[in-house]
This record gives sequence, C-alpha cells and structure tokens, in this order.
Amino acid sequence: MALPKDVALVAESDGGGRDPQYKFYLWVLYSQSGFSLTPTGVSSVRRPSHKADEALVADLIRPYLPRGRLPQATGAIGADWETSGLEFRANVLKSRNGEFLYVEQIRS
Repeated sequence: MALPKDVALVAESDGGGRDPQYKFYLWVLYSQSGFSLTPTGVSSVRRPSHKADEALVADLIRPYLPRGRLPQATGAIGADWETSGLEFRANVLKSRNGEFLYVEQIRS
C-alpha cells in the first residue's frame, strides 16, 4: 500500500498489554489528499476494497483523536490482506477536508 506524501501519523499502539506473540499493532493516519486501499506486494487479499460502515469506522478512529472530534464523514471503505505471516485490516473514513486511515496488524 502506497502512502501519500502528505500523510501524518495521528496515533499508534501495540494494544497495551497484549501478548507480543500476537504481533498486534495499529496505526491511525491522516491525509488531505486521501488514501488508496490497493495493497501491493501481498501474499493474498482476504477482502478487496469494499464499502464500510461509516459509523463503525468513526468509532474505531475517534478514541485516537484529540477530544474525539471527527469531521463529517462522506464515506468509508475497507480492505483486508495478508503478507509475511501478518494479517492487515484497513479502513478509510472520508471527509471533505481529508481522510483518516485506521490499520490493524495481527499475526495470521
């Protein structure tokens, strides 16, 4: 997955207290120009880019934002893929001002 040049890291976490063998990690990114959920160099695509539930994606992202404020959503997409023994689940929340990307990584 290629990231845009204007990407900013909003938050990252290892899940706090999870067993390191799960290799759980998550990132929340922001870009004004937007994200493409086309995975590159992956072993398998479990679920290609699809429409996602805006409210659910907003609930995933909100805890990682200052004061939990999110702009008005205009859509959401998601995708799941696997590579190098790791599974990735990604969701993008679109708004007029930019997009938030929420990605979880876990051992397959």
